[in-house]
Amino acid sequence: MQNQLFDVGADLLGFRSWGPTSACAQTQPMIDELETLCDEHNARLPELKSFVLPGGTEAAARLPRRAKRSRAAPRSPRSKWTSTRSRRVYLNRLSDLLFIFARAANMLARRDEPLWRPGA
Repeated sequence: MQNQLFDVGADLLGFRSWGPTSACAQTQPMIDELETLCDEHNARLPELKSFVLPGGTEAAARLPRRAKRSRAAPRSPRSKWTSTRSRRVYLNRLSDLLFIFARAANMLARRDEPLWRPGA
């Protein structure tokens, strides 16, 4: 996954992908992998009944709550990202996974999730 994030960053900056296979890599399997991880880890968590605020344990507070989303078009002619949409979907799924990990960190530490209370 770390390598995939470097690919995203390089693509956003307009660097050409290096290596004979990197430019031909498919993004959908990467997205599918993130969705599978989300489903597996989310199944172990209690159902959400409110919005969850960042916080709880230190680990949950430090996990990024949102991956940066870019609407910029790929600049590299050999980009592995078949479209701007595929890059946005990948980053959105990554954001979901990090949110799920933050919830799991609180659960493992037996800490209540900080819930949003409108008007509080």
